[in-house]
Amino acid sequence: MSYSLRASVGMATSSTTSVAPASLPSGWQAQDLLVAVTMTNATGTPTPTDPSGWTRLITTSSAAALMLYGRWAQSGDTVPTFTWSSGVTAADIAAFSGGPVTDLATINDKYTERASTSTSVVVFNGGSLAPTNDNSLVIMAGRMRKTGTSDGATFGSAPSTFTKFTNGFANPNGGTQDVIWCYCIQTTKATIATNQTLSMSIAEGAGQNTQGFGVVLKLGSPIVVPSRSLLGVGT
Repeated sequence: MSYSLRASVGMATSSTTSVAPASLPSGWQAQDLLVAVTMTNATGTPTPTDPSGWTRLITTSSAAALMLYGRWAQSGDTVPTFTWSSGVTAADIAAFSGGPVTDLATINDKYTERASTSTSVVVFNGGSLAPTNDNSLVIMAGRMRKTGTSDGATFGSAPSTFTKFTNGFANPNGGTQDVIWCYCIQTTKATIATNQTLSMSIAEGAGQNTQGFGVVLKLGSPIVVPSRSLLGVGT
């Protein structure tokens, strides 16, 4: 049993505090693991409003302007809206098959984050992640806030063993925010190599702020729903 990417939507952006991806991922099915990343270019410690039915998969401190959510897809699901307390926003959703339906609060195996005001920064270094389970899903995401397009060109690069989600990099809202996310399936538990880094760079200017995180999502224990006999007695 292993996670497998079914599809991702592509990074949606908004000039307001709320953003909604264009759709749910193509071909998604009930019981897929839906994973959503959302970001804001706000400074300080902005607060996200959790969409109904979605569970936070990370906690943040230094990476306060990013959030990762999860949900087990159900028939009839619709596109969620992600809202922050301030800033302009971005969000994307990916669907993964192969994971057993389990308590989402228990699948975060490892987590690390980083923030910097450097003009060129390694947002996240894979060496601090060591999955303890085979067939884990590893996600990295980063966001750079700029004062404007005058700060120069920015780019984001994914580690060589990771796959950037389709249209998983964007430079929205007049060039004031750059966002990227990527993933890999760690089939065998092992420390992710220290050279596997998610990086973003800015050519010039001041007022930039870079944040990023890495998270390992393990395959959890399936939720067992007891069956019942015609007499109403659990079997």
